[in-house]
Amino acid sequence: MIPSSSHNRTSYGSGRFSFKWLARGVVLVIILDLLLQVRFFFPGHSLRGGAACTSYDPVATPHILHLLHTTFNTTPSISTATPEALFEGQGVVMAASGAISRQAAGAYVTAFVLRHVLHETLPIEIFYSGPEEAFHGPVLEALKTLSNVHLIDLEQALTDLHSRGLMSLEPLPPLRVLKGYAAKVYAMQACSFQEALLFDAGVIPFASSSLFFSLPSYKRQGLAVFSDYVSIDQGLWKPFLRDMCLDLNHVFRSLGGRELDSSCVVMDKLKNADALSVAVALNGPLQRTTYVSLLGDKDTWALGMFFVGKTVSVHEVEPGYLLVAREEGREEGPRHARKVNGHLQFLRNKSVQEPPGLVPLHHNNQLLDLREFPLIGNRIYMDVFSKLGDVLMPGTRRRDCRGFGVEGLLPLSSVMREAYGEIARDLKEKGINHCVCRDDWMSCEADIERLRKKHWVLRVIDYWAPTRWKEARMKEARARQAKDAAAAP
Repeated sequence: MIPSSSHNRTSYGSGRFSFKWLARGVVLVIILDLLLQVRFFFPGHSLRGGAACTSYDPVATPHILHLLHTTFNTTPSISTATPEALFEGQGVVMAASGAISRQAAGAYVTAFVLRHVLHETLPIEIFYSGPEEAFHGPVLEALKTLSNVHLIDLEQALTDLHSRGLMSLEPLPPLRVLKGYAAKVYAMQACSFQEALLFDAGVIPFASSSLFFSLPSYKRQGLAVFSDYVSIDQGLWKPFLRDMCLDLNHVFRSLGGRELDSSCVVMDKLKNADALSVAVALNGPLQRTTYVSLLGDKDTWALGMFFVGKTVSVHEVEPGYLLVAREEGREEGPRHARKVNGHLQFLRNKSVQEPPGLVPLHHNNQLLDLREFPLIGNRIYMDVFSKLGDVLMPGTRRRDCRGFGVEGLLPLSSVMREAYGEIARDLKEKGINHCVCRDDWMSCEADIERLRKKHWVLRVIDYWAPTRWKEARMKEARARQAKDAAAAP
């Protein structure tokens, strides 16, 4: 009996390896991986629990997020003390842990630059969370040499404000909530100033406080924030903004399609008491839900404004970054420099000549070892996001480790060179042995290693990793860590 042709095909096909089905399987796994990354199957808790959107009423709830009512089923309290009675004047505020060397050294560096490079006289308040985060050692002694700098326990300050009638702080946050990003927002609320200039610990300011308080966006809205070079992840933001009854397209356009860099925030707390209460609630009582979609406090400053019907503008400023070139003779041909993670913020001003059309405002340092500036200062350049693009490779989660010709880059401004040089000199003089950076937290090399473990797709397509550059930088990082460990008390 002769078997049928269909039977032949079936038998032959069942024993043959099929690239078509393999390709389909790979595509399916990639789709499932992407859906898991955006939490399609497990979207997390809803801010409103499915309740319908209701309009924000500034009369009924002037100083508290009305999301608290729909989420916790509590009636918002109206403050019995007005902000005018609690806050006055202008000042600088930071939140930092004295128990974390990077933050402690960073807080001192920021205050040092304000006092000795920019010659600022505004009071500075530095908040730490609980007795175990109190400042000590060389950093404490160095801070004592600076005039009008005050170290304050954030937990105690919030308790005192609440007792004086600021009911928008209800419920008061537990200490564990104040040991992260939320400390910045609560420090803004707790500081004694009506107009506050908030810096991350370690930010290096290059402009006077009067320039920050005269930014056009601050004059218009009572809030000045700065743009990140990281694009908004619409897949994460959309459900979160829907729960806040906010329109993604409106927020996206207002922020220029990018997240915020909250290493500096300028706020008039009297003018924006309602928006600050929103930010406090998002980072405090609603922290667990907020941080599923947002990276810490950074974007909550803007979302607080949008929620109460106000607007935010970031179009007057532009983010950039530093680039460091290798030593001369290390590479053949034209010299190239690579991006160093960390935000530089510039104010656009066509009348400025150095650098052309840009006023450096501040640097959120992340990877530059400030102790080494005297040795590498002549190899440091800078440029802006609109010219060289993101710190990530386009369409990937990988750091952009390409080299850019130094001939087309901008040199550091005179005030930047002065600030970096004075920091290096003072750190050595005061015996503070820290890079005032995040070590290799987000270097090209550390990022590659971290993502290799997390995203299997990158392990497959990771064919462009600069191996020799990676090995050299990893060796340098290990040497720095060993040096720091040997110098630690």
